[in-house]
Amino acid sequence: MKHCKKKTWGCLIWLVSCCIYADASKVMPHFVPASSAEAHWVFSGVVEGEAGEQYGYFFQMDRKNNTFHSRAALFDVQTKAVLMQDGSEAEIADPSTNVWHVGHAFLRFNPITDSWVFGFKQANKVGFNFKVGMQQPSGALPEPQNLRSGISVFVSQTNSLNGHIHASDGREEIFVTAGQAWFRQTSVTTPQLNTHAVKGVLCRFDDGSGFYSVNLPEEDALRGAIAGRFDAEGVAEPMSQFIHVGVREDGKWGVHVPSPKQNVLVSAFMQQDAVIAGVAEAGDKAGFCFLSEDTLGHHNASKTV
Repeated sequence: MKHCKKKTWGCLIWLVSCCIYADASKVMPHFVPASSAEAHWVFSGVVEGEAGEQYGYFFQMDRKNNTFHSRAALFDVQTKAVLMQDGSEAEIADPSTNVWHVGHAFLRFNPITDSWVFGFKQANKVGFNFKVGMQQPSGALPEPQNLRSGISVFVSQTNSLNGHIHASDGREEIFVTAGQAWFRQTSVTTPQLNTHAVKGVLCRFDDGSGFYSVNLPEEDALRGAIAGRFDAEGVAEPMSQFIHVGVREDGKWGVHVPSPKQNVLVSAFMQQDAVIAGVAEAGDKAGFCFLSEDTLGHHNASKTV
């Protein structure tokens, strides 16, 4: 204390700086977006309006060096109709900012609030704007998984979502919320000599439950399949990794989970390149599923799921 009395301002500055750094350590994000030159980000789920109406959505942003591609759509779960969709492409000079505007689409990460903002807004104002937090009630996020050497995937059920929808039918903006959303990040961490097709499934149902699956069907894959499931309360449950996805004779896509046994039918209202999305049915549950195939590595080519 005597030392501080002689150097009052110095001690005050030291105390303030200590407080600042202490507070900063509390808000440091526990998630950092991939900085790889090749990466894919996907958000998907079901949101609910103030009148109880539900909408399924997906938003995907792909990066290949400084070239970014976006794709997004919103579906009415009740009427099983596509309400809006968008696809854009742009060159971004400095992707390291994690603030990306790609045509009508936007995706940005805020390291202070540990949250993402994503969506699109077309010239006629049609679009959606969602914000979702990465913080977890447990205080920890799942670890990224290496599907093979140099290809990493991170899948997480996020914190709550809120946002607005501006539909094309002349209605005013609709405020929507959700208890959680799916987030998936796939990135190339070391150069690949060949291409690799990573297949993914993200399903969310009207009771808040859902599951995901990531599959790399290669003999030398370090971990060829990853899957996870959460109940309506957001609690993780055991789930088989051996999920089968295939198209049926009636044109619907079937997703079969052997354990716990669940059969999901997806009416594919959008089937473009390597993306299939639509309203899902699983017994007495309705929801939304997003099926995709991300091609990573030497040459970024599109394939069908």
